Amino acid sequence: MPVLHRRVSRWAGPHAALIADAAYLVTPVAVGLFRTAMEDPAFTLCVLLAAEATQRAAAGGRLRPQVVAGVWVGVGFQAKMLEAWAVLPALALVHLVSAPITLRKRLTHLAVSAVVMTAVSASWMLAVTLVPGR
Repeated sequence: MPVLHRRVSRWAGPHAALIADAAYLVTPVAVGLFRTAMEDPAFTLCVLLAAEATQRAAAGGRLRPQVVAGVWVGVGFQAKMLEAWAVLPALALVHLVSAPITLRKRLTHLAVSAVVMTAVSASWMLAVTLVPGR
């Protein structure tokens, strides 16, 4: 999975990324889950992309990657509902602890990201509610 390789490579180097890729490929549960039409592959990809965006936001202290992380968590909510929100404490803690900006800006970034995540999470339910039935 290119996202996993890129994330681990930036965090721990190319050798660790290859080890992570190999571990992922030989994990029997990954083969069992991702060969079906279930929503697990989409959910896993969304969580990985949210983690990548959070890491970019924390490294650069910018708002846009943090908002992108909120979008990915919201899309993950579309796949697995509240399971996607289980990663929020970890993502928020990463940004709060390591972003090279003031605490006020970090909290503002997280608030904006939370609003975007909530809007994306609720979009499908809102669309279904507003479309009249036959």
